[in-house]
Amino acid sequence: MSKISLITTFIDRAAYLPDCIESTLGQTFEDWELILFDDGSTDKSLDICLEYARQDFRIKVIQSEHVGRAPALVEAYKHCTGKYIGWLDSDDFLAPTCLEDTVGLLDRLSQDVGVVYTDYIVTNEDGSFKEYGKVTQTPYSREKILVQFMTYQFRLIRREAYEAAGGVDPTCLCCMDVDFCIRLSEVTGFYHLQKPLYFCRHHKDCITFQKRFQQIEFTARSVRQALKRRGMNNIELEVQTFTRFTLIDKLAKPSAPKSSAWALDEDTLQWILDFIQENEIKTVVELGTGESTLMFAEAQKKGVIEDFRSLEHDSVWYESIISRLSEKGFSSESVLFCPLRLINSIPWYDISKASLPTIDLLLVDGPPGDLHLTSRYPVLSQLKPFLSANTFILIDDFYRYGEQQAVGHWLKEYPTLKLVDLIKTQTGLAVLQFQPD
Repeated sequence: MSKISLITTFIDRAAYLPDCIESTLGQTFEDWELILFDDGSTDKSLDICLEYARQDFRIKVIQSEHVGRAPALVEAYKHCTGKYIGWLDSDDFLAPTCLEDTVGLLDRLSQDVGVVYTDYIVTNEDGSFKEYGKVTQTPYSREKILVQFMTYQFRLIRREAYEAAGGVDPTCLCCMDVDFCIRLSEVTGFYHLQKPLYFCRHHKDCITFQKRFQQIEFTARSVRQALKRRGMNNIELEVQTFTRFTLIDKLAKPSAPKSSAWALDEDTLQWILDFIQENEIKTVVELGTGESTLMFAEAQKKGVIEDFRSLEHDSVWYESIISRLSEKGFSSESVLFCPLRLINSIPWYDISKASLPTIDLLLVDGPPGDLHLTSRYPVLSQLKPFLSANTFILIDDFYRYGEQQAVGHWLKEYPTLKLVDLIKTQTGLAVLQFQPD
């Protein structure tokens, strides 16, 4: 028996299932089972799942003829042994601490709270960051959930609440999660964990895009049924739909985001400076250069910090930041040119000739994520000897899957490393710290 049962139903999702399953295998909380329900796939989805199941006993694969999403969820639930139940869509994936954070809350909260739900990140088809999910930003209430579905993924549910709500309605052919959450709201409380722990992938085959009118139809049905159950006979549901037409050039290649989209913004820089002062940080090392380099130079000049180093791999950026420091009257000795070399097939800074201080604060904002999915993963193996006993590590761009994967690996490899905070910035800033056992 596992503490958490995750249900993933799928049909022809061979392109996305590896990310989905790998994100489960990468969880920092390991007492789980993954129920993979094949709803009549015709591609290699089943083979992929069976191969994973052969490698890890916690993965269970159920093969079926096509029955549809709702009946598949009903059947998959019959195989769950966990105290807590969660759903993971086959084209989506989890942040490494998703289960640890949500199960920790349900263990501590009173039994009156039967559901913990998190914030989420919307990604493009390739898994790259698109936007911070908006749906969960609406405050939860038992009444408001009838017209605004704020309890989106990820949700972890007590088994008792799951069954008290009646489970999934097999006749609800679309938006069964909306229907189920409405019924859950009638039997238990919800707690919103404001951390983006779920990645929702947008692609052309999403049910969200393919079955829009069915979604409206079945959501309206669920709301009307709820009004009847709740005795709200004086209330009538009015449904309004809006349509927008857009012309798309089918031959045009998608443009890459501007580099400035991932640069540290002014608010984030101010937060970092405040953090340095509050925690009496004396030495800083940053990976990557930019506005933060100028900020650290100013902080050193004013005595806020004693020393800093900025590592830059790109010769053009290196010359640029040297010039900008000179223009402002700052020394350039703290900026080190460290070209990339391969470390276990991952391009990372060559620090063999770098003179580094003992590090109180490590700001990880490089190498760029477009060089390798987990380009920032080698940082701890390379810089661990320079870290102080209680070093803080700030990971920028934490809303990207690669950064989430890197942090997930670190948390498993270094037991005393803790994810202590997640700052809601434009691109996400994770705060980690080595702490005594």
